[in-house]
Amino acid sequence: MKLYHRTHACEAILRDGFRDTTDTYGMNRPCTGVWLSEEPLSFYEGAKGDMLLVIEVPRRTVEEWEVVEEGKPYRRFLIPAEIVNRHGQPKVVAEEEEERILASLWAARTEARLSAISAAEREKQEAEIEKPRQSSGKGKG
Repeated sequence: MKLYHRTHACEAILRDGFRDTTDTYGMNRPCTGVWLSEEPLSFYEGAKGDMLLVIEVPRRTVEEWEVVEEGKPYRRFLIPAEIVNRHGQPKVVAEEEEERILASLWAARTEARLSAISAAEREKQEAEIEKPRQSSGKGKG
């Protein structure tokens, strides 16, 4: 399973491996480990850092460390550094690759939302989208 970690400490992680951190992270108790997620997170999801790393960790290894938060469209894990470091060195995700991943996730989420809307609601929304196009001369015809 590909897991992502955003960080300011990229060089140190690549050189020395991940290190545990302890904080409450908005929870009711102190927690220790390395935050990893199944998709790249940004500042808006609470991730800090200018570099994005990815590491492959078997699904069966990470599942017990999942932190379930209602309403989050992604999965997060708080895994002890010792366990993460057993699975090799992470790789730096290039900015272009991150943009491609995020665009793909956005498209998948948009499609899921549209699938959840009834056909009548979808038609109404499509008509509302089409109105500005037609009035600006960019519509069909």
